[in-house]
Amino acid sequence: MVIDFIERVNFGLPLQAWKNTQEIVYSIIFATLAINILALIFPLTLLQIYDRIIPNQSMTTLIWLAVAVIISLILGAFLKVVRTYVGAWADARFEHVVGCRAFDKILNCNLSEYEKEGSGRHLKRISALNMLKNFYVGQALVSIVDIPFIFIFLILIAYIGTWIVFVPIAVIFLVFYVTFSNTTLFQTLLEERQDHDDRRLNFIVETISKVHTIKSNTMEAQMLRRFERLQKYSSFYDYKMTQHSAHLMSDSVSLSQLTIVMVVAIGSTMVFNGALSVGGLAACTLLAGRCLQPVNMIISMWSRLQAIKVAHEEISKVLSMESELKDDLKKVENIKGKIVFDKIYFRHEEEQSFLLKDFNLTIMPNETISISGEGVSGKTTILWMILKLVKPQSGKIFIDDQDIQTLDPVSLRRFISYMPQQAVLFQGTLLENLTLFEEQYETRAKQLCEKVGLLSFIEHFPDGYDTKIGTQSAEALPRGIMQRVVIVRSLIYDPKIILFDEANTTVDMEGDKKIRELLQNLSKNHTIIIVSHRPSIVALAQKQYVIEDGKLRLTE
Repeated sequence: MVIDFIERVNFGLPLQAWKNTQEIVYSIIFATLAINILALIFPLTLLQIYDRIIPNQSMTTLIWLAVAVIISLILGAFLKVVRTYVGAWADARFEHVVGCRAFDKILNCNLSEYEKEGSGRHLKRISALNMLKNFYVGQALVSIVDIPFIFIFLILIAYIGTWIVFVPIAVIFLVFYVTFSNTTLFQTLLEERQDHDDRRLNFIVETISKVHTIKSNTMEAQMLRRFERLQKYSSFYDYKMTQHSAHLMSDSVSLSQLTIVMVVAIGSTMVFNGALSVGGLAACTLLAGRCLQPVNMIISMWSRLQAIKVAHEEISKVLSMESELKDDLKKVENIKGKIVFDKIYFRHEEEQSFLLKDFNLTIMPNETISISGEGVSGKTTILWMILKLVKPQSGKIFIDDQDIQTLDPVSLRRFISYMPQQAVLFQGTLLENLTLFEEQYETRAKQLCEKVGLLSFIEHFPDGYDTKIGTQSAEALPRGIMQRVVIVRSLIYDPKIILFDEANTTVDMEGDKKIRELLQNLSKNHTIIIVSHRPSIVALAQKQYVIEDGKLRLTE
């Protein structure tokens, strides 16, 4: 896979990129070699014209040389177009493969690890692909292939013009010194800008996601002032980095022009003394300019590499996120519904006290229980542990006498229905939200809609099940309707375990009655855990528990 290379740190990175796109790399190398070889034709032809053809007035040879130069120019232009095309294909392939893998990593990472960073930070890391995509198989590769030709051009200058070669050599050393001496400063600016960009992007994501709350509380002015402060620092660092890059490129161009002037000046003196021919001077001038082109490209690559290293670190953090999916985990084929919590201790942060301590609970198959407690007592955490979304600090959880940590989470969750209090819908149609975008469950979804009392509401929509759900339309739907949509969605796979987490808080009395009837029917052959403050739903439980001081107490 192309993606394997990105998981390597440091400079093994480009080597892995090239290894996994060999056919493209070979094409780019061949084109670059050919372009550089063809670039030798014009200065060598100029040498022959001045030193041999003009003195001997050989028109036939001049015509043939002119034809050769024209052909080389056309072929060189063609190869550059081909190289650009092949490089663009490599970029597209890289972006697609790495982007899909990075998104897969985010979707399948441990929830606790994902929540360590804000959404803006994750978005920034994914967007770092845009910086990487046209570098390793583009600019970096071309620059490396160009390096040997710097020495070839210098050798030709030394062969033709002897001491003139020290002019481009001195300039090359000077250019590299100026560039590398500023690397630390540039890297510091990049890191500081990265930090401020992360804060700014997190703020933007938070603001956009909560824009209705901001408007309803007339907070626009306050949020704008906060954004202005964040934007000020980002703009400042952008300015400093642009200024730094512009100075480097300006110095490089100025030194290149100085090289030509010095070669002409020194070469002219040698021509006066008879140590160099006019053709040799012309050839040396062209070769000196040509050998500095790869140098300028390397300098440009080096400056960009500092930003690339930061982008690579960002992508690497995504791709190194610990995945829930592991080869040694057992796939769950079927479950009966027995759940056991054995001496569970859990807390969100190390410095916090334990939310659950010495927590024990056994739920038999097809049993319905309820759990209540004050405030943040750990009710939802218990349900998330069954879903394997969070892991206790100590203790074990068993499903059908199998340690949950040995089970594959994706296959396990197919048998568990989680009905949350906060209803979230995705962009698409109403039916797609009901079926989790799987067409084979349309019939079951419609049957469940009738059972929870959704059908009468859907029939009033102009487009029925095909009603478009977007950001704005989701906000416009009544919360009670959204909660019932989520209940239907969670039952699509006919799960064996049902986790009801206050999923009826905004449902009206008629809807509550429908949900109660549905749960009552499901309780005959499903294990159900209810977290709710509504007596009508809690009454379904055969056993009612209360969490007190991190432990369960069975109520009378």
